[in-house]
Amino acid sequence: MIRRVADAWLRVAEWLALASAVVLIALSLPIAYDVVGRKLSHPTSWAFDVSLYLMVTLVYLATAHAIRTGNHFRVHIVMDRFPRFRRWFDLFDYLCIFIFGVLLAVAGGGLAWTSFTTHLTSTTLLATPMFLPQLALPIGGIALALEAIALAFDPKPPEATIVPVLPE
Repeated sequence: MIRRVADAWLRVAEWLALASAVVLIALSLPIAYDVVGRKLSHPTSWAFDVSLYLMVTLVYLATAHAIRTGNHFRVHIVMDRFPRFRRWFDLFDYLCIFIFGVLLAVAGGGLAWTSFTTHLTSTTLLATPMFLPQLALPIGGIALALEAIALAFDPKPPEATIVPVLPE
């Protein structure tokens, strides 16, 4: 039962990763349009807002994928010194991710709901309803929590390829 739920979540997570790739591509469009507009002396009033909202959405949609693939920030000092406890460290890591995801989903959902019920809009010329970009918080929080559960039941944790900062 848990394996089927984890497999179903994996399919949803793949769609979220694809959505984050689409958002990444979409992020370049308003920036490029604004650059060309500024060169032609016709700057936009909306490109900064749209690119900022897309960037926030990208971060929250892609975080679960980064954890799934092992590409998130992680300190290995303790795990490297005690390799036989690696699975316990991983489980503790997933518990922390789960708690953070739940807190993010609850707080972000509350923030988006408050913005929706009070009709809060941005103070810029675009006047974006703020609940729209804020929805990325609960979606990302739910994705993190579900990803942590799926990884906790995965017998082989992800391992990222470590790229050295400086050539050796």
